[in-house]
Amino acid sequence: MSEDLGAVGRVREGRVDTGTPVFKNEDRVSAELIRRALTNAGFGLDDAHWFTKNKPGSATKFVVSLAFSVSDAPITEFNRETTEAFRELAKTVWFCHVWLNPNGVLTINFVSIQDKPALQNLTVRDLHLALVPATGGEARLGIPLDSVRIILVKFFFTNPKRIPAGIKRIERPSDEEMDKRHATQVGGE
Repeated sequence: MSEDLGAVGRVREGRVDTGTPVFKNEDRVSAELIRRALTNAGFGLDDAHWFTKNKPGSATKFVVSLAFSVSDAPITEFNRETTEAFRELAKTVWFCHVWLNPNGVLTINFVSIQDKPALQNLTVRDLHLALVPATGGEARLGIPLDSVRIILVKFFFTNPKRIPAGIKRIERPSDEEMDKRHATQVGGE
């Protein structure tokens, strides 16, 4: 990868990361927002797909990606089996990272499944992305959703049986190709 691309990055050395962390390295979080909270806040599920991510020396990761946006486009309908699989993803406990990108895209990554009960639920409160204690209590408000165009929710895991039935598989571009595209979008080379 060229040095120019690495210079654009702000978070990971040699990578193009231009987002601002909203919630970072949050432990034991459930993805409650994909059940109804985003829909109730005016975001429709426009796309659901999965891909594999292979890194030499690491286990293959399966990534389920859900794209929500505010638009008049028809919302994708999923069968009961797929809907139940989404519910299973929502109640699974993860580490969570949330980034607001300069183009109005909010990226939410759920990684490393936890074997303990959730401490927090990522959801929507007062039209803000929020972390709410699982036992109840005061929500930690993140960002207002009126500043967001698209919300990408990604789940990373190593067991292919967690891939919801009924969603399509795509071929993912390499990290280098994705970094080039991103650098172009944010004004890099």
